[in-house]
Amino acid sequence: MKKLRSLSKSIIVAIRSSWKYIFSNPRRSMIALVAAGCTILSILIGFTYSGYSVIAGWQLWTWLAASIGVILALIPRMESALPKRIFWILAGLLVVSLGVRLCNVLILPVGLHVDELGTADFAMRQVFFNPRETINPFITGPDSQPTLFYFLVAGFIRLFGPNIFSVRLLSVLVGGLGVLATYSMVRAFSGKQTALFAALIMATYHFHNHWSRISLNNIWDTLWVPLMLGPFLWGWRKRWSGGAVLSGLAVGLSQYFYAGSKVGVILLAVLVLVMWRDARSEPTRWAVYLGKLVMVIVCVAAPIFAFALHNPQAYFARTQTVMGWTPEAIRIVMGPETTLLQYFWYQFAHSFGAYQVFPDDTGFYRPGVPLVYGPGAVVFSIGLLLALYMKKWLPVLWLILTALLGGFLLSGPSGSSHFVVSIPAICWLMALPLNWLAENKKGRLAWGLLALILAVDIIFYFGIYAATPSGDLVNPFPPIP
Repeated sequence: MKKLRSLSKSIIVAIRSSWKYIFSNPRRSMIALVAAGCTILSILIGFTYSGYSVIAGWQLWTWLAASIGVILALIPRMESALPKRIFWILAGLLVVSLGVRLCNVLILPVGLHVDELGTADFAMRQVFFNPRETINPFITGPDSQPTLFYFLVAGFIRLFGPNIFSVRLLSVLVGGLGVLATYSMVRAFSGKQTALFAALIMATYHFHNHWSRISLNNIWDTLWVPLMLGPFLWGWRKRWSGGAVLSGLAVGLSQYFYAGSKVGVILLAVLVLVMWRDARSEPTRWAVYLGKLVMVIVCVAAPIFAFALHNPQAYFARTQTVMGWTPEAIRIVMGPETTLLQYFWYQFAHSFGAYQVFPDDTGFYRPGVPLVYGPGAVVFSIGLLLALYMKKWLPVLWLILTALLGGFLLSGPSGSSHFVVSIPAICWLMALPLNWLAENKKGRLAWGLLALILAVDIIFYFGIYAATPSGDLVNPFPPIP
């Protein structure tokens, strides 16, 4: 009770001191007012049109302008430019990542999954189907997925033509950017060498490579979650509040994509609580830092939050569909005579075993191997133990949350679509032992193991899996409406 009172007093003191800090300076006051104005505009757009399925379209551009406005108002200039060495590392990683993923799409031209087919068809039929009419981008659509994603799909179709390559190119680009985001995040938490190992593993990782070719919004989790965590920690350490702005932008935009990004929101909340111990000595800076984070989140995510409040049944409909603890789900999976204890163990084993034991059996991938296998599985296991020994809790908690929220609670607990969000954490843990070897004068062994892991993934995906891909990836591009 005393600790709670002390925390409450600290929060009140921080808010008061930050208020004085902001409004004692005309320039800071104007910045705060501009950011508040953009946020209010976004909230008004959201609540006014949350009940509309079809809108004129100007609401999207107004929200986009408000979001850009709050970013420009709150993000400060960086005192130094990005070092050339880091720039060339990021450029090299992007070239490698995109090269592998483009080969994936161009060399292995399998058909669309039925969900991809629906995505392309919905995007062509509902996004600006008339010059002044479009589906509301701030509501949910098929399978209770937010509709803003379909605007991006429609844009790529119109830019590159109505074909399979167009819809999958978006995932290719996001997959490549996800590698860069993971590098930046791991560098902030574990250093540059660990970050390089993690990014190189992710660049050729069969699981990430495959989902970088599926034209669904799952792959965006591997971009948003690292951007929630890495900039937040890095910005605080560098005394650059732009880190909070970038983190808030990632949190806000992620609400319009796959639900797996909610894992990142929980991780960010844990990170904030852990960092509070060191931030107590600077309550004003901490309050301003968190204030920018919250302001950007509210401005960017206000319309989808407004829809969730207006129509919670539609917003949460997907959770009811995939919930794995209904009597019907239990009966389908294990039969009518199954006890809750038996089902509990089945769900638990398949959720946490998805990483190294149970292959994905859904039509999205169906590779015949678990998420991590072969030499990578050995390195991953060592990395998990090393993270616990070194008290690096974040990637471990990341895997646990993914297994619980994306597996244990749902039907099909080892389905790969629910585990995409865990990819950056998997690569991070695999990088830890390699970095330890390199730091302990065993660099050749570390780089040799890395080369073996990369080779196994490349050979498996472009050789073994390419010969017998999922039987569900057979649908042609939908007819043009």
